[in-house]
Amino acid sequence: MTRCQNCGEKWTFEEKLKESFKFTFDRHMTCPHCQSKQYQTHRHRKISALISFLMVLAMFIPSFLSAPWQVYVTTVVTVVPVAFFLMVHTYELSNTDEGDFWHE
Repeated sequence: MTRCQNCGEKWTFEEKLKESFKFTFDRHMTCPHCQSKQYQTHRHRKISALISFLMVLAMFIPSFLSAPWQVYVTTVVTVVPVAFFLMVHTYELSNTDEGDFWHE
């Protein structure tokens, strides 16, 4: 379960989902309980990148196998929601921005 590193309150799935769809250039999310800025950890960003890569790979597999378009549509309709669920479910937060993706 994702917890705010400032106040220690647990975030619900709905709160994480809502914050994940907000686009900010600061790469922060605002805690719904104490309004402090929270940042994704390096570990979570790497997990999200892996999930994104696997999602794209899974969507292209039907193309490589010359599958009918119905298989492709079914794959996209199932893989994308599962990937978003996994990304939101694996959130880890930090009080500080840990920098770029490649630097720890």
